Amino acid sequence: MKISKKASTILAFSIGACVFVSTALADMALGSGYDQLKASAKRTSQQLEQGLNNYTLDLDFSLTDNGQTLLHSTSIQKIDNTNQMNENTSTDLNAYGETTNHYSYSDAERNIWKSNSEDKYYVTNYPSDMTREARKAYRDPFKEKGAAEMEKIVDAVVGNLKDYVQAVDRPEGGKAFSGSLSAAQVPALINAVSSFGVKQMIGDQSRMDRKSQLPDIDSDIFVKKVTGSANENGSGLLENVTGTAVLSGKEKNG
Repeated sequence: MKISKKASTILAFSIGACVFVSTALADMALGSGYDQLKASAKRTSQQLEQGLNNYTLDLDFSLTDNGQTLLHSTSIQKIDNTNQMNENTSTDLNAYGETTNHYSYSDAERNIWKSNSEDKYYVTNYPSDMTREARKAYRDPFKEKGAAEMEKIVDAVVGNLKDYVQAVDRPEGGKAFSGSLSAAQVPALINAVSSFGVKQMIGDQSRMDRKSQLPDIDSDIFVKKVTGSANENGSGLLENVTGTAVLSGKEKNG
């Protein structure tokens, strides 16, 4: 997909922030419901790649600074595994009120996409020898090379955080997971990684966009709070996952 430099920057920052929140939630998502939640996540991911005939992935992400929205990103991806069809529509809104839209569609024969800067569609026909595996819209990350080792590392790092997730049975079937971490419960390692990651993101964004609205956080960066919840349906698949991470830091001007 052809994307402008500014759009590319916004998307990269959005992905980086999502990864940070996901990492924080992974460290939080432990305790009595940890094994159940992890099993549900693995089962869901496996079914998304191969099992479910069709489904929709809906992402909504916001980055705010003291109530001011710096970035709001939404994405709706419709996947039909049976017919090898995939449609993705996304919108990014930055602090200036500028909107960037993206659209793509693919099936067994072609890929179609539209950039935000041009009112035209681009079509790429797949080569006849392209395998079904290569055309998959979703790939199970738990099957990727090194996934098992990474899982062991996460399990080891979380250590005594294993009591912060609750798992309760839902009347309609499945389970409801929830948990939270306060500043006092966040391990020093997580704060150290968060501090480095935030400084890196701010520096990269400032270099790429001189009008960046990101606060110039310089020191005393720490995670104040992390909360998350997830619902599992009667088939043992995750239907809804939400999370919030609140960070605090000091700007160069104090």
